Amino acid sequence: FDYSSDGITNVTPAGIMVEGVNENGSDSYKIYVPMQKAPTYNINLGENADKLIAQKVTSGTADEGNLTAVAGETVTLLLVSEVGYTITGAKIYAGDVMSEVSFINNGVIGIRTLFFPMPASDVRIDFEVEEWTEDILQSYGGRITWICGDGPSGEPDPGNIEWEFDIHANALTITGTGPMPDYPNGAPWARYQDRTGSVTIGEGITSVSSNAFADFYVLSQVSLPSTLEAIGDSAFSGCSNLSEIGLPDGLKTIGAGAFRGTGLKIVSIPASVETLGSGLFLDCAGLQEIIFLGDPPAFAADALAGITATCYYPGDNAAWTEAVLFRNG
Repeated sequence: FDYSSDGITNVTPAGIMVEGVNENGSDSYKIYVPMQKAPTYNINLGENADKLIAQKVTSGTADEGNLTAVAGETVTLLLVSEVGYTITGAKIYAGDVMSEVSFINNGVIGIRTLFFPMPASDVRIDFEVEEWTEDILQSYGGRITWICGDGPSGEPDPGNIEWEFDIHANALTITGTGPMPDYPNGAPWARYQDRTGSVTIGEGITSVSSNAFADFYVLSQVSLPSTLEAIGDSAFSGCSNLSEIGLPDGLKTIGAGAFRGTGLKIVSIPASVETLGSGLFLDCAGLQEIIFLGDPPAFAADALAGITATCYYPGDNAAWTEAVLFRNG
């Protein structure tokens, strides 16, 4: 810290200024200032910390493993609540200073940038959480058990279908028996369409409803049950990251546009399939082969419109006549 007679002050070290001593010289005087390194704070998770399953520092000058931060630095925390709770807010204490922080209220992650003042004692964060009710479960995820009945007003009867979304694996699992209902206002798991990497539909379910997974553009893995009989209109349309799918024996109907805009490359149509809807593979630029394993199904007029794939059929099956090939070529 140098102060010259020409009025220029230069401060070169970093840290906290505590006390100084003046010395006069012939042309100038100097102030000698002992410097102190900026302190490191521990970030203590206080009230309701037991409702968290993950916490870490994601940016800033910090020790991620121990949740510490350097004074004066901007730090971002990633906080994930236990299933069954939502982080709704927090109080941040740095020494005697307390500030309110509102968290992103999506029931999974709360992210906020915290500024740690200098000087201060250790930082404590007391969380405010909300326990999920059945209504909140429908908004935020978790495991929902659907019971056969009239269903909520204006919504379809869910039948015997249950679903669960794993927030750590980004995996959706659907179980139960019977047909999956159509959802005119969107499937209840649609809120996870930008996170779902895999879908598993359990044994006993007989149909995939229309638009059930439309525009799930992250989806890359699908497991279908042997009990499946029908895939609805646009069920997987817009799943651009889906490059393969195994269709089970026993499947009878594939609806219009069911795989439109997907990333499928090779598709085998089981011998059990009886009906193919229109525009089934429209906008599937990467589709190379379609393999028919049985009799020709009833094709909609433009079932194979807009594709350049090679289609294979059983050479020893007399049902594949020239007329069938011509109509659908």
